[in-house]
Amino acid sequence: KKAQQKLEGEKYVTISLVPTMICYTKKMINSAFDRHRVGAEDENHASHTMSVMTNKMNVDFEKRWGNQVNRQFNSEVVRGAYNRQIGINPVMCVTSALDPRFKNIVSFEHEADKASLWDSVLVLMIELKVSKHSNMNVNSGNNVRHERKNDQNIVFHENNNPIMQ
Repeated sequence: KKAQQKLEGEKYVTISLVPTMICYTKKMINSAFDRHRVGAEDENHASHTMSVMTNKMNVDFEKRWGNQVNRQFNSEVVRGAYNRQIGINPVMCVTSALDPRFKNIVSFEHEADKASLWDSVLVLMIELKVSKHSNMNVNSGNNVRHERKNDQNIVFHENNNPIMQ
């Protein structure tokens, strides 16, 4: 109920909460499965039923959100059966990374995921900067030339001064 109330916020951004909620849900499913798996060995009917149910929930969860144990962040949208998205949309992860409430990105357990996410944020920032410069130059009618040197894009203004590296 609390999670639903958080996601219903009208005065604050809620999309950045989604990755944390998904990771939390996965942990709760795994925890319930582990608790009742022991009981299933004792042939306790209620524990066995819970074990079967949490296993089905886990299988369904992984179909929809991917295997959160191995990889939580993918910089591209992954499609599965019937063209359904699998995993957390990268836009949600980026918004979570940029949201000051999640500056430590605690929902990502693997350092490689955190590094990959910040690399994607950097790429998006560079693309935005290049796009803004391209639009500015097209609109202003300035003569601009683009060069590639040492795997870097360099944009030169008409007076041959680099305006971005």
